[in-house]
Amino acid sequence: MDDTLRAAIERDLGTTIVNARHVHGGGVASASALGLDDGRRAFAQPSPAAPPHCCATQPHGPPRWRPPAAR
Repeated sequence: MDDTLRAAIERDLGTTIVNARHVHGGGVASASALGLDDGRRAFAQPSPAAPPHCCATQPHGPPRWRPPAAR
């Protein structure tokens, strides 16, 4: 996972990512299942090359977590 994305997720969620596991599947992005220090779990699927609305049916995180083209 990119250090900039990791830092943004940790800052916004107010906790530390203790593990990030690559998750297979999907065709437009590299996805990670995240384990957080406070016991929560999260999912990150950044895709800098994706067109702006390629994942319109998926829930959207904060704009700063999305690739620049999708903001």
